[in-house]
Amino acid sequence: MSQGKEHSIRRLESNERERQRMHKLNNAFQALREVIPHVRAEKKLSKIETLTLAKNYINTLTATILNMSSRSLPAGQDTGSDGSGSKFYQHYQQQHGEEDNDEHLEKYSTQIHSFRQGS
Repeated sequence: MSQGKEHSIRRLESNERERQRMHKLNNAFQALREVIPHVRAEKKLSKIETLTLAKNYINTLTATILNMSSRSLPAGQDTGSDGSGSKFYQHYQQQHGEEDNDEHLEKYSTQIHSFRQGS
């Protein structure tokens, strides 16, 4: 087989692998779009919008769960040495600072609102 023909075959195989990779990636983005709440269901979110909304949604859910779990702990159970809540909650606070849970909700709500307005 000639060198040119061999190169063409490798190029075609490479192109097919790239098409398959992009197809899988696009399917994954579509699956993510279907599970994150957003207002304008008729508008397809861009990849960056999808990732940003997913990140904010996860942060909001995490903050909410941690807030709820720290409130529901029985006195003295799974608390840190200063009695400030679960070790998991303390780890979250160390990673994200002292941001208020309402701030996560506000960021997410603002983003949802901007999509509702068509921006």
